[in-house]
Amino acid sequence: FEGHHQPHLPAGLGFYDLRVPEVRAAQAELARAHGIEGFCYWHYWFKGRRLLERPFQEVLDSGEPSLPFCLTWANESWTRSWLGDDRDILLRQEYSLADDIEHARWLARAFADPRYVTVGDRPLFLIYRPLDLPDPARTADTIRHEAVRAGVAEPLLLGITSFADRDFREVGFDGTVDFEPAFVAVPGFGESEGLATYDYETTTKAMSARHREFPFHPCVMVGWDNTPRRGDQGVVFTDQSPIQFETRLRCAIDRIQDREPDERFVFINAWNEWAEGNHLEPDQRDGLAYLEAVDRATTPTSASIVQGSGVARTQTGPPMAAPRGGRATAPIVVFGAPRSGTTYVQHLLNAHPDVFISHETRVLAWLHAAIETLPRDDQFVVTERDRFITHLKTGLADVIRDFYEELSPSTMYWGDKNPHYADPANLGCLALIAELFPGTRFINIVRDGRDVVTSLLRRRHENGDPWVDFDEAHRTWESHVEIGRGFGARQESDAYFEIQYEDLVADDVAAARDLFEFLKIDLAPEVVEFCRQQAVERTPLSSPTREQVGTQTGSDWSDVLTLDEQLRSLDLLGDRLVRLGYESAESLDATRTAIAASKSRGEEAHSGAEKPTSLADRPRRLNWGCGSVGEPGWINSDLHDGPNIDIACDIRDGLPIEDESMDYIVSIHALPMIPYPDLVPVLQELRRMLEPGGTLRLSLPDLDRGIA
Repeated sequence: FEGHHQPHLPAGLGFYDLRVPEVRAAQAELARAHGIEGFCYWHYWFKGRRLLERPFQEVLDSGEPSLPFCLTWANESWTRSWLGDDRDILLRQEYSLADDIEHARWLARAFADPRYVTVGDRPLFLIYRPLDLPDPARTADTIRHEAVRAGVAEPLLLGITSFADRDFREVGFDGTVDFEPAFVAVPGFGESEGLATYDYETTTKAMSARHREFPFHPCVMVGWDNTPRRGDQGVVFTDQSPIQFETRLRCAIDRIQDREPDERFVFINAWNEWAEGNHLEPDQRDGLAYLEAVDRATTPTSASIVQGSGVARTQTGPPMAAPRGGRATAPIVVFGAPRSGTTYVQHLLNAHPDVFISHETRVLAWLHAAIETLPRDDQFVVTERDRFITHLKTGLADVIRDFYEELSPSTMYWGDKNPHYADPANLGCLALIAELFPGTRFINIVRDGRDVVTSLLRRRHENGDPWVDFDEAHRTWESHVEIGRGFGARQESDAYFEIQYEDLVADDVAAARDLFEFLKIDLAPEVVEFCRQQAVERTPLSSPTREQVGTQTGSDWSDVLTLDEQLRSLDLLGDRLVRLGYESAESLDATRTAIAASKSRGEEAHSGAEKPTSLADRPRRLNWGCGSVGEPGWINSDLHDGPNIDIACDIRDGLPIEDESMDYIVSIHALPMIPYPDLVPVLQELRRMLEPGGTLRLSLPDLDRGIA
């Protein structure tokens, strides 16, 4: 039907196989990074036989991942319900005292795992359909008895309300979980044949409005759409959004604040129920938005969260690491999405004579990757892996400090700039840095997603191939923003500083003052002078590409994206642009309306002036090595042609520009593409075009190589 969000296609983790240890590790890291403190695994036991058991069994056997967990027994018969036939039973659930004893003894081994979630010291165990048990109290007592016999504390047994809305203490359990979706609370549910659609907000309000006289542990669902299983007999909750989900999660957390600390837990349904449209894992439409919602909702509280079930947490960060012996013990780390301005922040910081920020050494990311990829399947790893990693970490910090002292022995403050610290491929890297270096100062720069996408699409490899395609450009911005801000939400205010690129270039000096105040470093005159130069003469390094146009925001993205792509881009980015303050809901709708109107008229809407017809009409400013799309207001030159490229040729053959005719020449990261023997001729060609007293600004990772 129109507006139906199917299929749900994964992003970040991709299409995975849970038998692969690295997949389970990545899931745990993603969950932990967004405030989820444990997974509640579905457990399938049929009269001594376990099904779909391999992933969890390997979690038990390997000791990895380290994320806490508990179990829910899904005690129902397996039918062809996904085909709409509940009568065709594939595997029947049968019960007996002997089976309860065998089951309880197996569970006791899982309860004994040090990662198992406990309330007090009692392992937490859930049963999906308590009233299907012929004698619920007998089964509960058997599980408790066998656990104690095995030397484990008596488990805390909770019944789930999916098929019976009642207090399960009445049948011998310890409590109740208010499971969602609760279809019995949905007005009009089951009254019609065929596909059923219900508004998410209306139905979830009805679920929450039910009054109970007994205590329960809350559960919040992400969404629901089981049409992949049931087709035109499915149920769909429409118009769900991360904001609505976050609001409901906050309400659930508020509800448990008066409980004892270890009894404050909230279940979320679900982590990865993809066939039911019910997942926190990122997809290609919403990305990490639902995980970010969990992060925001849990950060200010004192509860915790388990995959479906969790408890929010607070974190007390380490004190700032002050310089000792004339040199800081912890680094300054600059990160953000690629093309967001991290290089500009690096240059700004390096203008200070006591600061050295390296350019994307990737050293810390490599260390994180090395630790994460230590083998897990040989005897050494099984017995000594954790001890080895702990020992390794104790020495790594000094190795990194020594390395940076060798790079810049005269500076007091040191660190690295690298967008890849917030890359999904390096998930957990920022946390490793914080662990290795207590007192690290993290700087996250955020830029309007439309400009990041535009800039990414402009970039080309040396052979002319694009860096990324349309979808990857959007996923890149989204994932870096969500991971970076999610990490920041768990840090103390004196450890994490977030700045928007647009604010930085709107008033460089004021932004620099705030930045250095956060770093607890005096603002040097050299930094002020750097900022003032940028404010007087913007370069492609610092030029803001956006400007306010009435109630809408204009951008040069319309020079790169077609009208259809612009509409699709707003669909992908819109919610986050609003949350970050780049748009209001009203301005976003106005932008969509304007683009749609242009599309219907068959016009190509472009913000900005038309391209001059000759180089003589251009300012006397050259942007050399600009990628496939140049900056407005400059003479743009690159090896490969593209939109707004004025000169497409190899600079080693000479550019068709008169001697001493340019008063400003900029090159960003282009010189490293030039073979070493050709560097001097290229620099001589740039000098030829530059007028006496003009400015040549070079930005490159390896400055020594460029100067040579």
